[in-house]
Amino acid sequence: MFVEEMNILTTVFRKLDNLKIRHPNSVLATKAISNYNRSTEMVEIINFCLHISTPMGKINKLKRRIERDVESRSDHWHPNPMVLIRDLEDMNKITMTLWLVHRIKHHDNKGRLMRRAALIENLIEIFRQEEIEYRMPLDVNVRNLPSPTSDRLPSNWTACATEHRKLTNRDDQEKPIYGVRHNSYCVRKQLR
Repeated sequence: MFVEEMNILTTVFRKLDNLKIRHPNSVLATKAISNYNRSTEMVEIINFCLHISTPMGKINKLKRRIERDVESRSDHWHPNPMVLIRDLEDMNKITMTLWLVHRIKHHDNKGRLMRRAALIENLIEIFRQEEIEYRMPLDVNVRNLPSPTSDRLPSNWTACATEHRKLTNRDDQEKPIYGVRHNSYCVRKQLR
């Protein structure tokens, strides 16, 4: 939020959507306040995942490409970004992190988000060019699936069939009940 006006008892803030909020100074005195306008340039952190089978040579080449791409945009980012392997998850996923420093302060929220979006688009392009993709950890073989037809019936269908047999065995013919044949009556009864 941006400070619009400071009074003796209240302070008026303006949010990014231009909504104005009035807070009592007695409440603000108990809160921690961050002043982005006077802060130094801020860090952007972007995490992404690679498959565990990605060779280290390819990972190192990816790191160098990302560093070169970030340093080529010296109007947006400070030099020397850090591309690190941050974590190994579930023995199938390498989590990487990219740390870089903006040349703007975060009070320019729109500019910060546009730079971040452009960087992510460049990362996606680098991943495609280097043929790096994340695959699910298990390969699923769908060639040997069982037949889609089954002789098993849902539990309410067998109850219907039993009721139908009882009704038809009495007279050896289907008589309408409430204007409906026995089998369709049973199905409708189960659906209620």
